[in-house]
Amino acid sequence: MRTMNLDQFNRAVYEVALTGQEHELSHVNAAAKMWRDEFDRLQKQAIDLGLLPEDVKVPNAPNYIMVMYNKNKIIEEGGKSARGEGTFANHLFQQFQATNEIVRQFTQSPFYTEAQALIKTNQEAMRRLPPERLKAINEKLIGIDKRIKELEKLKNKRPQEQLDKIEANIKSLNQNKKELSDSITKKQSDYVDQIKREIDSHAKSAADYKTRVKKSREKLNALKNKTSLQLKKIGEIRGRIKEIKGDTPKKERLKQQLDEANALHMKLKDQEKELSLRIKQEEDHIKTNAKRISELEAIAKHPERTLPELQKKIKELEDKIKSLEESKKPTSSEIRAHEKAIKELEKEKKTIEKSREITKEEKERLTKEIEAY
Repeated sequence: MRTMNLDQFNRAVYEVALTGQEHELSHVNAAAKMWRDEFDRLQKQAIDLGLLPEDVKVPNAPNYIMVMYNKNKIIEEGGKSARGEGTFANHLFQQFQATNEIVRQFTQSPFYTEAQALIKTNQEAMRRLPPERLKAINEKLIGIDKRIKELEKLKNKRPQEQLDKIEANIKSLNQNKKELSDSITKKQSDYVDQIKREIDSHAKSAADYKTRVKKSREKLNALKNKTSLQLKKIGEIRGRIKEIKGDTPKKERLKQQLDEANALHMKLKDQEKELSLRIKQEEDHIKTNAKRISELEAIAKHPERTLPELQKKIKELEDKIKSLEESKKPTSSEIRAHEKAIKELEKEKKTIEKSREITKEEKERLTKEIEAY
């Protein structure tokens, strides 16, 4: 685009106004038209006053500027001194003063002041919204931004008050779990101690019976030796009886000794039998104790009978604790809901931000009010 300085611009405007030929720059043509429109008004006033003929024409251009402001004519009529009554220069001067007075009175009138105030207000309104409205909009935007930040946090973490409740529940469940664990430990410890006491008791009983068996076997061996000697004695007596022919007092005495020996032998055999039975009973007791010890040792490898139910309760508590720990984080559906809410808030934010701008309709209304004045 072509550029020009002020002098070039003034000359171009004068030339367009003088010749009527349009310039390549639109703003030069616009300035020339404003100039010519003003002098058209002055021409009409001059014709009405009889200063110019109605058919006035300018021979060198389609305008009348040089007719209304003819420097040579003014000089011819006396320059400044030519501002006498009825002179063209005086008329122009009076017109100028009258115009200035009208302008002065107009600019000092209430109507002008009111119009200027309205124009200023409307121009200001077209540039930006009233402070109170901007404040309300900004407060809404601040609230939306705050809510968006809160929702962004909620995508990764629940509100603190919810977390506090969850932590309180977890703490309570952990306390219950500890109490059950302590109970299990004590029950199992008492259970094992009881089994150990029973094992020790059976072991002691078995040891006592072993001692008895040992003594009984010693007695049985001594009794068997005694029985064997008695049996040998019976044999000797029978041999001596066979050696005696006929009935003699000696033979009768030997028979009596034989009866006594047989009776003693039978008694020894009965004692031997009774002692053997006792030894067997004592050995049975040893076996019973050993069996019970084995059973108790096997039982000790398993928990106390009420523990499985308690352990089941602990497992239930652990599952609840795990569920609560997982509940600290929002679910996928909750995250999606937060994201949806954020999008809606951002959309609302854009709408509110747009409301800070003056609408086209509002600008047109304010412009019409300005033009009406």
